[in-house]
Amino acid sequence: MVTDVEYRRAVAEPAFRQDFLGMVDFGPMRRYVRKVLYEPDEMESVRLGLAEMVIVPSLPARFHIRGTRSKIIAYPLAFYNCHNLRYFLSSLIDHEGYHAKDYYECPERIAWPIDIFFTHWFFSRILSNEKYDGWSVPIKVRKAAAEIRRIKHELNKAKQNGGLDTNQRRHLEFDLRKYGSYLLENSNGDFPEEQALRSELFSELMII
Repeated sequence: MVTDVEYRRAVAEPAFRQDFLGMVDFGPMRRYVRKVLYEPDEMESVRLGLAEMVIVPSLPARFHIRGTRSKIIAYPLAFYNCHNLRYFLSSLIDHEGYHAKDYYECPERIAWPIDIFFTHWFFSRILSNEKYDGWSVPIKVRKAAAEIRRIKHELNKAKQNGGLDTNQRRHLEFDLRKYGSYLLENSNGDFPEEQALRSELFSELMII
């Protein structure tokens, strides 16, 4: 497992970041992750709505074929915004790793092939700086539900590892309000489990 010293070196030395990512022990999540890449192009992060890390599912997963691993891309902002090693590893393993698990086990809950190849590429990349603004409503709802499941997983892991620090708590609260509100307003009764989980998470964040 990586150390605080190695993390601080990765923060200070961009040339070391790919090596650092290769040293991370994903534990049980490794089976869902094909590789982890560092992308130094900050403009790519800006085009994706100031992304810190993103999950890139395989082509078969986009067509709802289970059992394929995803790629994770980390951008410079991940090393600027995460503040400490525990937060960084939670973002990488418990957040993006959980999305990789979702795509491996149940891609039909997330991906929609037609929109993946047209709506996402055309609108999100060409017309909008916001990662989600160009997607059709059905895909946005699927993604919002996936984020609610991911937040629950992150909270569970944080409780196992000593709780949330202040910055991680703020980040999760922001995500919960963003995705929870979208799911509430646009799901039309779909994803009842995630709707119930949304309410549970608001209570849970208040007591952790």
